[in-house]
Amino acid sequence: MGGSGEKKAWDPVSWVLRFARNHLRWWLAWAVVTVMVWQCRFERCGPNLLPAEVCRSLSHWQGAVKENAEKVRADEQGLVLTKRNSGPNVSVQRHLQDVENVTHLAVTAWASWEGATPHPTAHWLMPRVVIVGWDHRNHYCAPLDHDVISARGTEDWHRVQTVIALPPHMKKVMLSVDAVGLMGTLRLKELKVEAVRPRPWIIPAAVVVLSGWAWALWRLMRHWITGPWAASRRALVALGVLAGFWFFVFPQGRTMYPSLVGTFFLGKEIPALARPAPSSTASAQAVAAATPASPTPAAAVAPAAAAARKSAAFSEWLRRMDRQMYWKKYNLTHITAYFGMSLVIFFLAASWRVWPLLVVMGLLSEIVPNALYNTWDIDDWWDLAADFTGIGSALVIVMILRRCFLGRAAAKQEEPEAVPEKAVVADV
Repeated sequence: MGGSGEKKAWDPVSWVLRFARNHLRWWLAWAVVTVMVWQCRFERCGPNLLPAEVCRSLSHWQGAVKENAEKVRADEQGLVLTKRNSGPNVSVQRHLQDVENVTHLAVTAWASWEGATPHPTAHWLMPRVVIVGWDHRNHYCAPLDHDVISARGTEDWHRVQTVIALPPHMKKVMLSVDAVGLMGTLRLKELKVEAVRPRPWIIPAAVVVLSGWAWALWRLMRHWITGPWAASRRALVALGVLAGFWFFVFPQGRTMYPSLVGTFFLGKEIPALARPAPSSTASAQAVAAATPASPTPAAAVAPAAAAARKSAAFSEWLRRMDRQMYWKKYNLTHITAYFGMSLVIFFLAASWRVWPLLVVMGLLSEIVPNALYNTWDIDDWWDLAADFTGIGSALVIVMILRRCFLGRAAAKQEEPEAVPEKAVVADV
């Protein structure tokens, strides 16, 4: 560079290497803390709502079992459903009891599948386990994310656990195991459905975790955001980026929360109540008549459950709007959200150099949820295009305004200063 006093160009490769050497270990440590908090997010508040042998006998299930004996079986190897190519769909269901005061259900199972292929046009139809139900008017309703297990391809036996939030208007709940889509075989064993609730300390813990990430982002942008009120603007941008990650990458408006590593730490299991099989009506009535009525355990009742369910109504409205606002293949909700967020962040930063954070957010907002929920399809490429359209539109506006203001500032500097008339006369 020499002694000309020119400003040294920013080298992104050197910056990344220097950041990895100085800060990467702390970021990884905080990521581990974040995962641990997520894994401890819920605790059991009720027993298993299914019999222990539910996957070993078809007597615990309803549906077209006898008509599809060769496609549905349950024995010591577990529950097996098979959908052949061009063959009819196969499904078994079980209604869940004592869920009136429950806000969340944890579904746990060992699962494997072979040749699971989604429907060629309806990509969401595949071998799966879902939670559905009805409201007080007996109208169908279900959580917006109700696929507890979505099977694609072939996977060996592995443990799956997901916590699902019930809609506020859902009164009757049903667990359904479906072999749908093009074809595939789904196997389940050790299936459990338990009532859970968020731990009381999860909100303060989330505040601490998110504050740590906000501080890390604030430090990250020291060389990007300079000038007047730089520290305050970095803090606002960090909070904006963090809010974007909170709602887009790990969307809290979702109604399903998968375990990131293994299973959730739900605490001690609550003993289950013995229940008769739903298919044997006569024996069920006999058992009910012979057994004295016992109240639901206090642990199974979540206080203020109705209010907790209603708190998710706004998130459900946003999700429905997200599914309805389309222009051709473009999701207008994605475009609007990323355009507004990017515009605010660019103006707060007073710099266009923060665009990598927004691009990474756009990528992760499609990659992470679809990896967690195993629901990636062609429409998500259009969602990603909509995200980048919003970011790019905001960047274009910022660059145009920046060029206009810089042009005006340069023009003012080039204008000669007006010489006072008295000074001219004195010189003469």
